[in-house]
Amino acid sequence: MLLDILERYHIKDICNYITRTKDYDPESEDWLFEGFKEKTFKEKLMNFWNRFWRHTNPYSRYNKNSYASFVLHNIINDPAFVSLASNIRPYFFADIFITFKLKKRNSFPTELVNQYLTELLKHKNFWLIKELKQSDNFDIGQPDWFFKENRVIAALIQDVSVADVNEIWKPFGEEAIKEIESERNLGTDSRLYQQYRNDDMLWEFKVFISIKFFNILLIESIVKKYSGTHFFLSYYWHITESILQNFTASPPKDFEEVESANHHLVKIMNDNLFHWLDLSNKYETDRFYDIIRCIGNQLDCISKNLFFGEARKIDLIERVLSIYCNIDEKGKTNIIRDELDSILLKPSMLTRSTDPYYKYFNKVWERFDKIPHRGYVHNTDFEYFSRLKEKVIIPLGLNPDVN
Repeated sequence: MLLDILERYHIKDICNYITRTKDYDPESEDWLFEGFKEKTFKEKLMNFWNRFWRHTNPYSRYNKNSYASFVLHNIINDPAFVSLASNIRPYFFADIFITFKLKKRNSFPTELVNQYLTELLKHKNFWLIKELKQSDNFDIGQPDWFFKENRVIAALIQDVSVADVNEIWKPFGEEAIKEIESERNLGTDSRLYQQYRNDDMLWEFKVFISIKFFNILLIESIVKKYSGTHFFLSYYWHITESILQNFTASPPKDFEEVESANHHLVKIMNDNLFHWLDLSNKYETDRFYDIIRCIGNQLDCISKNLFFGEARKIDLIERVLSIYCNIDEKGKTNIIRDELDSILLKPSMLTRSTDPYYKYFNKVWERFDKIPHRGYVHNTDFEYFSRLKEKVIIPLGLNPDVN
């Protein structure tokens, strides 16, 4: 009943109220002096007129804005309301969230979107999963028709500033890590230790839902060249770290030969990172800084884990070398290679000179196919390959001329 009333009489007014509010100005310092500023005669007259108009015209725009603000901040923002309503009417919230943009950040509750998403994740909401499954068909950004048909995701990422100002990655990262930690209590009885068969088994887990959402969020930010926040990719590699901690607590059986659901989740995350890096190079955005830093953290924690599998570790390092050598030459490619130089030399601030990463890198370099990266006529290295040897191979004490 309450939802019907709000949907029928208030949603439109709430959206209009937010749209009409003053834009957020990060450079403004007016709030520092607002309490000390003396109102001018004109401002006092306008306040008196507004009060009179509201009293005599109950359906005026002023009153509608006041009602809308009250309903949004005191009813819809109530945690009990969010908990009860989010899974019953997910699109009720989506219609409001589409107005929660960066430039309107002072006019809406800061935690409402995250409360809503947390509830959807806790219940593995059918409509959220349905929309994420549809997003799988597009790995270079979603078409316009996708946003028309999938209103929850559209409200959150069609304008990427909505994702930015509301920090929508937080509930996905936190719920994923909580789930992995709870699976730790099950040991090897966890279903994530079972052999991976197909993605259908993974949709039952919040961690997989979260990985899918991170993927669509990062792709949209890259394709639309959004230059705001880095979307806290630390959450992303902490998912890997939590999975590996489960391996340490309960070592998987036959981990060298058998790919468990856990192993496959990490593989998907790595695949996403390399895809994002390729897109960042193609669209010439600065998102690659955070992506490469995240790849470095993945290299560090994966190479240290005893139960991830040596072949998988070597494949991961080889993929970094491959993208270094095969990435298309664009405006920011040299800067990308500078950053890759850094993580190949030292994947993370936590990497020590005695860590097993360097042993695996040595194996990768010995077996890496070097022929495609040399000229056919004079058998000399291409510029990027010569650079790799100079910046990485020689400083690591390896033989640059090994075949």
